[in-house]
This record gives sequence, structure tokens and C-alpha cells, in this order.
Amino acid sequence: MASRPAGAERELAVVEFQSTGEGRSFSRLEATSLLDLGLTGCAALMEAQRKAVDLG
Repeated sequence: MASRPAGAERELAVVEFQSTGEGRSFSRLEATSLLDLGLTGCAALMEAQRKAVDLG
């Protein structure tokens, strides 16, 4: 595994979560699922960025 830049050794955490239920409300399970998808996407993006920097 490539070394992480300073400050990147912590796990991903949510800073702010804004939402609106357009047309209907949503459940806590749906909100949690959305957060999980977002964190998964952020982790994938960060890994791609690390690989790009390592190749540079």
C-alpha cells in the first residue's frame, strides 16, 4: 500500500450532511445507505488520486 500524505491516516468521517425530501420523506435506513455510498465513493476517489500521484 502506498504511504498516505500527512493528515490522511484517519478514517473517513462525515463533516456535514444536508438533505431534503423532495416529494416524500426518507427513512433513517435510506439516509444511512446514502452516507455509505458517499463514503465508498470518496474512498475510491482518494485511492485513484493516490495512484495518479504515485505514477506522476
